[in-house]
Amino acid sequence: LVEPLIAGEVLVYAVDAEETVVVAIFLHPFRAALYESGELAADLNREGKFYYEHHRKRDDGAAALPSTESTAEAVAEADVHAGKTIVDYGEDGLAVYSDGTKQEKGADTEASKGESEADKESEGEWEESFGSHLDSKPFGPSSVGMDLSF
Repeated sequence: LVEPLIAGEVLVYAVDAEETVVVAIFLHPFRAALYESGELAADLNREGKFYYEHHRKRDDGAAALPSTESTAEAVAEADVHAGKTIVDYGEDGLAVYSDGTKQEKGADTEASKGESEADKESEGEWEESFGSHLDSKPFGPSSVGMDLSF
């Protein structure tokens, strides 16, 4: 390799028999590097920005998620599309209907007026909705982030 490997716990794997492609996995801190013909081709987590959110229990005292039957009833009661057929969503996230009209901005804000301040702070942590679809997150919010260099 042109670039010497840093001392520490490192696992090195040759991808092909000629060892022209090598993957080095550094354990502490986590980092993975891909070498091609001795040159560094790709480097995962070189800057140490790897981050992930772990699964959580919903211990915030909030009510349990509604059953699918009550969710369907709630969606039917709060039908912001007035029974129109949705054919697409625009870049702004608003529905485009089969009759050529577009959902008006703020059409679904009336349903959210009764929310408390605490509900607004955790909005989207455990569930979120897109039009008539409800996406529940039983383990809370989750994300993964990492820096990648070529």
